[in-house]
Amino acid sequence: TAFIAHVDLTVVRDELAALHAQIRSQILAVSPASLLGPILDAFDQVRLHLIQYDPLQPIRNAVTTFKQAVADIAAPNSPVRPTVMLGGVLAAYDTVLATAGQLDVRALVAPVLDRLRDLEHQLDDGLGLAGGAFTHLQQALGQALGTTAGGSVSVEAG
Repeated sequence: TAFIAHVDLTVVRDELAALHAQIRSQILAVSPASLLGPILDAFDQVRLHLIQYDPLQPIRNAVTTFKQAVADIAAPNSPVRPTVMLGGVLAAYDTVLATAGQLDVRALVAPVLDRLRDLEHQLDDGLGLAGGAFTHLQQALGQALGTTAGGSVSVEAG
């Protein structure tokens, strides 16, 4: 045991450590990670690209833009809404309708109708007088000619 205690094993241990490191580096050189490292890196890049890739992204952008355009058109104050576009016309129509509703056509036309009735009476009176004058003329002509003219004329209006 005293002999073993004096034996220096550091040289053997160093040699074994170097041999172990050499074998380890040779094993690591043929390991799948070392041999397939660039291929695995490329595979990881492709996998990451496929995870992030969205083939519908252009369509999603177009749909989102379309939805925003529809929302803008449907907005309450959109200039293409008929109520906004024709707002002035509708307000004018409402004003005209309200004003027309306040008009009393009978009251407005009553003076014209009264005047027409007066003209009717005047025409009746005038035609009656003209008929009387015509009868008187016939009688006067008959007496002047010495004959009696028969018949009568009557004029009515109404």
